[in-house]
Amino acid sequence: MIRSSAGKLPNSDAGLAVYQRSYVASLTEALEESFEACWCAMGDQDFWRACKGFIGEYPSLSYNLSHYGNEFPSFLRNWDPELPFLEDLATLELAFRRLFHCQTPKPSKVDLSKNFTLSFGNTAFLQSSQFRVYELWRLRDTDSPPDFTWDRGEKILMFKSCDQIFTKILPSWQFEFLDLLRHEHDWSLALKEASKHSDFEHSQVERFFKFICENQIVKASFR
Repeated sequence: MIRSSAGKLPNSDAGLAVYQRSYVASLTEALEESFEACWCAMGDQDFWRACKGFIGEYPSLSYNLSHYGNEFPSFLRNWDPELPFLEDLATLELAFRRLFHCQTPKPSKVDLSKNFTLSFGNTAFLQSSQFRVYELWRLRDTDSPPDFTWDRGEKILMFKSCDQIFTKILPSWQFEFLDLLRHEHDWSLALKEASKHSDFEHSQVERFFKFICENQIVKASFR
């Protein structure tokens, strides 16, 4: 048996301490990569403190860390009353990570003169937030947190097409239409509900339908 000298850890304990430090560092790095915008908004010390608390509560169950942190948005829900947008921002960042790893077909032309059904695709993401989380996410590479008024709502569509990820701020009627499709409503009923919004424009419907079909935001099935 290896004896330790006074004031020093035994070799086994020292090895365990090194492993624990490496483990925490690896999980922290995974969170930094996935939640860069939250890191930017919170600052180094607060973000790392949140990471430490999260890692203690949600240890990794896999050697593959590319999907670690799925519970991070809910963990941040009440983290800082002065940054109430953190949960929504982290949710958007999770969506980006998921779409980044998605394989998606190339856009295809559609013929809307035929009878068809629509269903929400798996390479798109919708988010309604009372905060400007898209702007916060878009400015995530800045050296310091962006200085602007973030307490204004946004309705966000993020989607992947031709191996690229795009983000679009939607008017209310387009968001409700897609949200109803996401919840498996018939497209004609969804359009009827969407048309009740004050920003609805009937002249934009055909163009909007072609956009969401050609970019695989929805799946169109023709009869």
